[in-house]
Amino acid sequence: MRSLGWDERWNSLLEEVDTNEGSPLIPGRVIRRDRGVVLVATAGSVVPAETAGHPEQVITGDWVALSDDRLLAVLPRRGALRRRGADDSEQLMAANVDVVLLVCGLDRPVKPGRIHRGAVQAWDAGAEPVVVLNKADLCEDPQATAEDVAGQTLGLDVLTVSARTGRGLDEVRAAIGGRTAVLLGESGAGKSSLLNALAGRSLTPEGEVRAGDSKGRHTTTRRELYFLPGSGVVIDTPGIRSLGLVASAEAVETAFEDVETIAQDCRFSDCRHATEPGCAIQAAIDAGSLRPDRVEAYLELRKELQGQVLRANPHERRQHERKFARLVQEGKKAKQGRLKK
Repeated sequence: MRSLGWDERWNSLLEEVDTNEGSPLIPGRVIRRDRGVVLVATAGSVVPAETAGHPEQVITGDWVALSDDRLLAVLPRRGALRRRGADDSEQLMAANVDVVLLVCGLDRPVKPGRIHRGAVQAWDAGAEPVVVLNKADLCEDPQATAEDVAGQTLGLDVLTVSARTGRGLDEVRAAIGGRTAVLLGESGAGKSSLLNALAGRSLTPEGEVRAGDSKGRHTTTRRELYFLPGSGVVIDTPGIRSLGLVASAEAVETAFEDVETIAQDCRFSDCRHATEPGCAIQAAIDAGSLRPDRVEAYLELRKELQGQVLRANPHERRQHERKFARLVQEGKKAKQGRLKK
């Protein structure tokens, strides 16, 4: 069980489960969910277990307590990787993750915005984000691209990898470090090929990409946990076109710790870091010690996070609307005053 991530903490949580069952509870880890049934890896086998009647959503990566083939309890999670769906609902992607491998294909332009979002989601889940630039064999100068990405994603490890040639695979294994990792990235980035290369055998189908725009097909259709001998476990996920933000303010602050530190020196505590006098962030940009694109990403995610809070809290939304209306009125009065002069 230790090869799946079991430790003394999980053992203690299992001992606290009270189900009034006469038979001993069997611990297991969810490796896949199929509608009302989950596949659970136990110490000796992989068994299906029904989730019908269980009040909590069971997701890949969960640790559960079984009695025969019945799922009796989900052990409290250390964290969960989540995203916002197209219908504005919160979607759970994977549980109890230690490392989030943000996979980008070098056969197409790398989008730092996706990396920023993925990093915030990782910190929110209590996991460490690591950037994996795959398909280095298809890039003219992968090192230059890696250096540019590293400059825009300060604080994150950036690994240059080729699943096809084997370049950088040892670095990815070291980043996983025997823990639980999840592969996150858009279709065609090479997540499945990377997983197969790490395992040294075919675990999941690999898809082709279109030559015109490097778009890939969804070869991975569900989230599934795989065991890598000596390297921990990896959860493969379907390609994500967009990663809707669901995170705490602390996660954004962690992902942009450098920007947050500079912002503490702003003259005003409510500085919007735009044209306000005494803005430390704008001063850092002018001095060349802070990249404008990184600040833009920070402000965009912070604005989206604020919108998330307003949607969830009607009282906060009404206060925000009143404040905005007051600012509009003050702007109109100021304009009228200038016209009279």
